[in-house]
Amino acid sequence: MLSLSSGFLSRMAIDAQIDKLFRQTLILSKLFTKSWGRPTTLKELYLFKKECTSQRLMGDFVDEFRPNVIVKKERRSNGVYCGEFRTVSPHSLRFPAHYPAPVDQCPFTVVMPERGADRVCIHLAGTGDHSYWRREYGLATPLLEQRTASIIVPNPFYGERRPDGQYRSSLHNVSDLFVMGVSLISECLFILNWAKERYGFKHAAISGVSMGGFMASLATSNIPYAVGCVPLLSAVSAGPSYCRGVLREAIPWDVLERELRDRDYVRRLEEIPGCDWIHRAHENAARNNESLARSMMDILMTEFTHLYTYPTPVYPQATVALTARSDGYIMHDGLPMQDELWKGSEMRYIERGHVTSYVFCQNIFRECINRSFEKLEQR
Repeated sequence: MLSLSSGFLSRMAIDAQIDKLFRQTLILSKLFTKSWGRPTTLKELYLFKKECTSQRLMGDFVDEFRPNVIVKKERRSNGVYCGEFRTVSPHSLRFPAHYPAPVDQCPFTVVMPERGADRVCIHLAGTGDHSYWRREYGLATPLLEQRTASIIVPNPFYGERRPDGQYRSSLHNVSDLFVMGVSLISECLFILNWAKERYGFKHAAISGVSMGGFMASLATSNIPYAVGCVPLLSAVSAGPSYCRGVLREAIPWDVLERELRDRDYVRRLEEIPGCDWIHRAHENAARNNESLARSMMDILMTEFTHLYTYPTPVYPQATVALTARSDGYIMHDGLPMQDELWKGSEMRYIERGHVTSYVFCQNIFRECINRSFEKLEQR
């Protein structure tokens, strides 16, 4: 028993060390090196969230701004159908200024059994995942055995949607992260509606690892019908990771602090209707003895990323969330777990770290996806 316990603790220590090395690699490239974002963009994002996504009204928005879908390529081989398509983010049709080229373009790939499928899962990209390969061969291809189709979507600001001058995952502006979120909410809903009509899918789910899992939760909150949600190795808010955890050292706080000392910039933020970010940031900074920039980051991350500011899904029982107990990358930091926030959802745990789970536990990810579909089918 002692040797087993020692081996288990040793593996946990190794996993933690791997996560630490991963963190150190991440902070070599800085995040948010330019700005908090244009005040006009932050204003439009804030008001749109207040009027639309916090009310689960994205369905009405997508119906109004319905983009075309272009077929790039379709092929069939060894009983598998693969279709490559392109559309534009519905959100970009109303707010084009939020999208430096080619962020508004939304390519996606459909992989399914040639004879059809009843189930389809959208797979969103995790932090640093700029290709289709990992999701296609780790998730989509094995899921074909359960007659489950997959749709692989690259995140805005990632892969072929990365704007000129952006290095890998190093978003230029804090607002870019919020644009990514609202874009994926609109894209997932539009693509699911299109795919159900084109292919006849009966059940749908949205999944993702790490940041992709968080984005899957955001998207699910605005689907006006029952879908599964499978957030893997993610939290209910991005705030702790950016403000106190893994990504804190990757942020040039001095750049963001200077912008909050710019009177014209601050004035334009203060003019946003119903918005008191600047006032609260000063109060919190004084109370917590921290910089104004860190206080502002915490406020904005809570405003735009915390799941409690979005609707609970229509059928939360089809949510199956997975958390790594030795995760040294994703911070929960006193936040509620997914099953506490979305009553009826299922919480699963794995005795690994963040990176080792991502590399070695794809089979468990697939189990969670299948479990979500089982719950939908039993409904």
